[in-house]
Amino acid sequence: MSRKKELVTIESALSPQQLQAVDLLAGGATVTAAAAEIGAARETVSRWRSNDVMFMQVLSERQAALWEASADRLRSNAVKAAARLADLLEHENPEIALKAIGLTFKVMGNYPKKGRAHIMGPTEIGLKINRF
Repeated sequence: MSRKKELVTIESALSPQQLQAVDLLAGGATVTAAAAEIGAARETVSRWRSNDVMFMQVLSERQAALWEASADRLRSNAVKAAARLADLLEHENPEIALKAIGLTFKVMGNYPKKGRAHIMGPTEIGLKINRF
């Protein structure tokens, strides 16, 4: 059985309330917020998340799909971001240009010491940008 068919079969075993909780949790809601939204006790949603194998599987698959979609979106914008950063290197304000230079070196990993260069993924770039 294909993975997609297997997930559809598992999803059909969940109640509409559980599927709604999956969507909320996968979207970043807390257990408390998801429980309040679907009208269930926090303990119930927590039990589903911790002990219900089918619930955990569907939630995991939904989170992975959302993560992959987010990563695809970041990858598709990487060229635009690099072009914008390159533009900022030539900015008339020296402070902005200097920050762009520093960020360029940070994103590039400050040159590898030995061996192969490490190409940063979207998560690493986001973390470095947030700290800059």
